Amino acid sequence: MNFDSWDIPEYFNFLESIIWFYVSFFVYKQSKLDKYIDIKSLQQRMSLFFIIFAITDLIEISTGAWYSPWWLCLIKVACALFLIYGFYRWFKFDKLSK
Repeated sequence: MNFDSWDIPEYFNFLESIIWFYVSFFVYKQSKLDKYIDIKSLQQRMSLFFIIFAITDLIEISTGAWYSPWWLCLIKVACALFLIYGFYRWFKFDKLSK
């Protein structure tokens, strides 16, 4: 990676990928603290999807767009949908367990 030739969008995607890697770490760490096996499993899968999402941001640096190539767009949409579903299940379970 040649940082000197990057514009603002490339730096933004790089920082965004770092954020997703950190979020993945914290979700995985939370899964180790949770006592319910169903939520642990969900959190670990969510952590994996955050890593995949971070990798797509790194790929986006070289392609220049989230929608090109088509498979990058497909991966990003699949990750986003699973993460929305995962947070919905996580918070729903959290409410029910109290």
